[in-house]
Amino acid sequence: MRFSKATCGFYPESEHYPTLPVDLINITEAEYAQAMQLRAGEALDVIDGALVIVPAPVPAVADVLATAKTNGLARIANYSKSKRAQIAGTTDDGEIAGWTYKLQIAQAIGAGTATVAEIAAFQSEIDARGIIGETMAIFCQKVLRNAAFYAQAVGLIDGVKRRAQDAVNTASTPDPVEAALAAAKLQAEAAFAALMQGTPT
Repeated sequence: MRFSKATCGFYPESEHYPTLPVDLINITEAEYAQAMQLRAGEALDVIDGALVIVPAPVPAVADVLATAKTNGLARIANYSKSKRAQIAGTTDDGEIAGWTYKLQIAQAIGAGTATVAEIAAFQSEIDARGIIGETMAIFCQKVLRNAAFYAQAVGLIDGVKRRAQDAVNTASTPDPVEAALAAAKLQAEAAFAALMQGTPT
C-alpha cells in the first residue's frame, strides 16, 4: 500500500493509475488499517518519510465552556418547549397562540360584550365537539378554567427555564452547566407531576 500526503489518498500496488503523485510513500497494512479508523479531529501526515496520525487538537478551555453553554441553553429551550406541548396537549404553536383569543372571547361572552361573529365561532366549536349537554356557558367555563391552568403551567415552565439559564450563563466551567441542567430537570419533573394531577378536562 502507498500513501500520498499531497492527495491524502491511498494507492494499492494492485491497481493501475495513469499517473501517480510524486510524494508516494510505502506503508504497511497495519498502518493502513489504523488510518482507516481515524477518530474525530485526527489527521494524517508524513513525517520523515513515515505515515503519522496527528492527534486531534485540544480545544481551548474557553471554547469548551462556550460550547457547553451553547448546548446547555439549547437543551433548556428544547425541554421547555416539550413541556409546553405536553401540558397543552399539542405541538401546534398556532393552536396554542389561539388560546389567548379564545380566552378573550369567553371573557367577552361572560361580560355580554361579545360580537355575533365571536359567539358564532364558539357555537361552531361546541357543535363540532358534539358533547351532550355542553352549553355555551359550560364551554366558556372550560375555556376560562383551561386558560388559568395553562397560565399557571407556563409560569412554572418560564420560572424553571430562567433559573436554569441564569445558572448556565454564570457557569465558569462545564461541570456547573451539567449540574444546572440536572437540577432544573429534577425541579421541573417534580413540579409538573404535581401540576398535572390537577389537569382540567
